[in-house]
Amino acid sequence: LRSINFDYGGSQVLKAPSSTNREFDIKQGSVVSIVGPRGEGKATLLKILGGAIIPADSGVFIPAHLRVLHVAMEPYFYNSTMYKNLTFGLSRENAANNRDRVREICRDLRVTEAALENLNEPKGGEPEAKKRWNVVLSLTDRYLLNLVRALVFDPDVLVVHKPTMQI
Repeated sequence: LRSINFDYGGSQVLKAPSSTNREFDIKQGSVVSIVGPRGEGKATLLKILGGAIIPADSGVFIPAHLRVLHVAMEPYFYNSTMYKNLTFGLSRENAANNRDRVREICRDLRVTEAALENLNEPKGGEPEAKKRWNVVLSLTDRYLLNLVRALVFDPDVLVVHKPTMQI
């Protein structure tokens, strides 16, 4: 990372100090936390690192072979089964697209057993059950499932906003 600047419609939210060219590397295997006062650009920096925002003059280099996954602050699920939501984007042939593996990740993150019951396919193709699981879960379980979905993809780099906010 080097001298990252970014603005939203003329309002600058990230500005590298002019007195020095701040530059740093994040080594593979590192766990990095970005802390600071509200409104200082932490979320914007994470969006840049995760590829959700691509500034014109980025100063960010992530090797092309690394799979980077950005996890948004708010969990969003589409209108289908829990399993399809947690594996969305994976081909059926992909080894990561495995119900037992998904269940194991859920258990590792301590998703409640009540939430895990929704991981099974609805009986008889119950269309309402596809919609209901997201509504009946606690906010904590929804945040955890947002992280589960990220871990199912087994990314090389995981960029997470406020990972323990509702946990």
